[in-house]
Amino acid sequence: MNSGDITIERLGGGEYSAVPSKSWDVWGPNGGYLCALMMKAVGEEAQGTVPVSFMGQYLRSPKFDTVQINVDCIKRGRITSAYDVCMVQDEKTMVRATVWVGVPRNTTMDYQLRHQPDDFIPLQDAVGKPPVGPMPMWDNLDIRKVTNSGGHYSHWYRFLPDIDLNNPFADAARSLILIDTMQWPARYFMEDNPPDYVAPSLDLYVQFHQFNSSSEWLFSEASTNVARHGLVAGSAMVWDDEGLLLASGGSQSALIAM
Repeated sequence: MNSGDITIERLGGGEYSAVPSKSWDVWGPNGGYLCALMMKAVGEEAQGTVPVSFMGQYLRSPKFDTVQINVDCIKRGRITSAYDVCMVQDEKTMVRATVWVGVPRNTTMDYQLRHQPDDFIPLQDAVGKPPVGPMPMWDNLDIRKVTNSGGHYSHWYRFLPDIDLNNPFADAARSLILIDTMQWPARYFMEDNPPDYVAPSLDLYVQFHQFNSSSEWLFSEASTNVARHGLVAGSAMVWDDEGLLLASGGSQSALIAM
């Protein structure tokens, strides 16, 4: 992403400031993008590690104005450490998350049993554009269509803003945004007549499995799983162009009639 998108300013003592970019507007700042800002701050505090997981709660939606990001190490270990990170605006907590990080290690138990879904097709065979919303955030993505039916929204994505893929915390921003964002389109475009609802996310949980700085394009399969009691739950996975599963996760959203 370019410097205007995920730039954070170090204030000292685990505190940072940022100004959310209007280029990531959806119903306010995109939730995955806000989490990317927070992840960037954690990376500054956790040098020499990689992201392990992100568990976030969306408490309020900030304005497109200065936010403060506070990072506190709540458990420091030799192999893994945990950080509490809060995004605050006008003295109110907007987003709060726990982030686990770890020191990369080689073991004798490396494997991957989960592979791309049955409807997966290679990037070179993916043509056309899927349906998207009118929000500015979609302009940040080059998308090649695979499928958007049966409760699935599975496509190839390339982020148009520049991203430092050699920084695993910046690279993790791509998976955070895709997993947070694409579950609702899986439901919204499930039928010919989309529902008259919006669905702001309540939470987001993402596991980071591995990283590939050479993969400009990512394949993401997002699914809508169940809707009950005014809530809709979904899940998503992200693969690189070599078939490596990079991240997986899910969230729940509140259904609000338009």
